[in-house]
Amino acid sequence: MLRRLIRFLLGDQRDVDLDLAEGRMTSIELCAYKAEDFQECRELYVLNESGRFPPDGLPEFEATLRRAASLFLVAKKDGRICGCGGVAIRQSPTARAAWLCYGLVHPKYQNQGLGTTLLLARLSLIPHHVPFVGMTVVAASRGFYERFNFREVKRFTHSSGIELPIHFARLSPSILFFCENLLANAGVVLPEDLPNVPIISE
Repeated sequence: MLRRLIRFLLGDQRDVDLDLAEGRMTSIELCAYKAEDFQECRELYVLNESGRFPPDGLPEFEATLRRAASLFLVAKKDGRICGCGGVAIRQSPTARAAWLCYGLVHPKYQNQGLGTTLLLARLSLIPHHVPFVGMTVVAASRGFYERFNFREVKRFTHSSGIELPIHFARLSPSILFFCENLLANAGVVLPEDLPNVPIISE
């Protein structure tokens, strides 16, 4: 699947557009997910579940946290987790793309720049040689990602029967460098001891 999506994107390239991120970020503490964060992250999912995620999606989210197939970041304010999100690299013999998953923000902190900050934090962790970034998008977050130039390239049917779109955008070293600068200007510091973004072979 990855190779077909990349071939499609090559015919109509659109770079991630970070212009809207300037002035819309918030200073948060970021760290790598740990097993003791499980319950708080689970609560974030439950708070966002209604009207957003498939009705049987919670076990998938729990499994994603447990198997560590993505590098998960957690965002904290006042010592409490207020957001989280994962990033991984999907790789086939002929194609490579970053993949974002489960960008979640506590309802109390939505529309305050935390989602934008989490997006840029995850983008900044992607190696510069990775040319694309993609994700499965739920309807409630579609407009958010499309503002940054992610666009739908395919749909798939979830086990619940709900159709979900897959969105992609193109990356470049200059975009990732700009991303790092925006984070620094917003006072967002990524821990130096973060593990590498995991690679998933397909």
